[in-house]
Amino acid sequence: IFFRFVSFLMEATPSDIAPTTTTVTAETIETPSAAPSDDASAAPCTSTPKTAATSATSPEEPVPSSVKPLRCYIWGSVDWEQYWDRESKVTLQFPTPFTALNDMNLSIKQVAAGAKHTLIVANDGKVWGFGNNAKGQLGLELPWTFTPVPIAAGKGHFVQASCGTWHSLLLTQEGKVWSFGSNVFGQLGHTPKTKLDSKSPTRVGGEIEFLKIVQIAAGGETSYALSDEGHVYAWGSVQYGALGTGTNGQRLEKAGKMIFDDEEKPVKIQWFVEHKIRVKKIAAGTRHLLVLSDDKKLYTCGHGAYGRLGQGNDAHDKVSPVPITWYTRKEIDIQDIFCGSEHSLCTALMGQHLFVYFWGRPGNDNDGVMTPTSVDSLCGQGISGISAGKGITMVCTDAGEAAIWGENSLCSGLGIMGTQQKNKRVEPKVLELMSDKHVQEVHSGFWHMMAFVDPARSTGEDMLKVPQQGREFKAGGLQFAAKARWEDVVELFQARCKEPPGAAKHPSPAEPPAAKKAKTTAAKGSVAKNPKGPLKVGTKLKAWFEDVWVPGTVQSKSRGKNKYMVAWDREGWKPEEVELNPDDHTVDASNPDRWQLV
Repeated sequence: IFFRFVSFLMEATPSDIAPTTTTVTAETIETPSAAPSDDASAAPCTSTPKTAATSATSPEEPVPSSVKPLRCYIWGSVDWEQYWDRESKVTLQFPTPFTALNDMNLSIKQVAAGAKHTLIVANDGKVWGFGNNAKGQLGLELPWTFTPVPIAAGKGHFVQASCGTWHSLLLTQEGKVWSFGSNVFGQLGHTPKTKLDSKSPTRVGGEIEFLKIVQIAAGGETSYALSDEGHVYAWGSVQYGALGTGTNGQRLEKAGKMIFDDEEKPVKIQWFVEHKIRVKKIAAGTRHLLVLSDDKKLYTCGHGAYGRLGQGNDAHDKVSPVPITWYTRKEIDIQDIFCGSEHSLCTALMGQHLFVYFWGRPGNDNDGVMTPTSVDSLCGQGISGISAGKGITMVCTDAGEAAIWGENSLCSGLGIMGTQQKNKRVEPKVLELMSDKHVQEVHSGFWHMMAFVDPARSTGEDMLKVPQQGREFKAGGLQFAAKARWEDVVELFQARCKEPPGAAKHPSPAEPPAAKKAKTTAAKGSVAKNPKGPLKVGTKLKAWFEDVWVPGTVQSKSRGKNKYMVAWDREGWKPEEVELNPDDHTVDASNPDRWQLV
């Protein structure tokens, strides 16, 4: 039974219910280590309850030869050839054995997931990665890889990885930081200053070059580092005040256009220095930062929407850190912190009881939980892992059971679609499909999730028993509505994992021939038929911005030829005047100003 009775807790000792270190073998073989990053991511954001700053300094322990490596199950969008999720045509609706990783028998120290990429740090200090590499977030020249490949070989003995949306950070045993991937907002911290993407891992210099860093965290377009002296350094996008440097970087340029200056090299967050606060741990969301101090207090900064900063009815952005003062009972003891893309969590001991607190946006279509609120059904659980992703959260317990909540497509095939809310209290649901598996770790990116199970304490076959009603589903993506059998999608995924990295992509299961032909024609980049006359108010369109399509709606016609005021359907973007030339109404991928009617 997943949720144990609170009465049992009265017989338990504090050590029975305190958060335990998530390991990657069938036995506990290492001391607590630094928690994995994010949000991805991802941003993407994923982390497990490991102690903040010990992995960079704690000695390595040998892995007993009798211990079997954990086995990885993966689900969500795994069409890693595609840069953006909407283009995905291979979606694993149910947890599936990731044989490409499992067959390697790696002794894994830590896992970090971004939007569509994952990094794995092995106990021998080597780093492996898989997924999409469009921006160089894997530190490779390959466009993608379904099979884990070595990364940053020869750069050092690595102890931690952290994944942002499209960039990555690595930390060496000596406390040095390496970065690679997208650098549009200066989130790589490379000197001399450059906003070019980097597919080669490069040392981060500036103020942290000669410091000993003990923890790293990557946000959506931001990066953070914690030094052994308890100081926090930040760089990347200053928008929303996510760096906590006292500014959102916004300034007025000519013609009334607002632009944002970025921080392209690490700077110390002076607020903590001025208030004499020594930081113990950091966690990063897509646009916010959460901090745990040495004296077990919480601080946060960045984007305030949906209550992710835990400031009650105050949903304004915070450009400098502010305390979270929701608790008043002296016996509360904050243990760990986590950030999802738009939400935050912490674990805390109150007496002998372990509580999980949640605040922010629990799902993609929900209002925010504005103040930290206890997840009552997890009260007193021995939590061995927490992963916070994009609109989704997953936990696992000492008993090897896993639960999940969120309003994310990752839930759809698990029989638990949507966030179960009652009076704005999230309700985790047991991942029953894995009830015969002992889940020991969970990790979440933007559109994919992973669970690591202990085979020695699991029963049943590797392949899960999928409900009959779930064996047929849409193959994924908005363009293809063809039905595909569950077994066909799994077979396609496993086949891709056996191919060399960057191999030519395969068609989607059950993809109709006409659709493939239409796709081939479009890929040639021919100019689409130009719209007739001026665009009308209310016209729906999408425009290309450096690395992503952004949908918008025409609000009005502006002065000047082909100029319109467009309201963008993206959080935090304000309406702006843009020039929509008919010649740019094209599907030509080489045109940086392309736009299309929707």
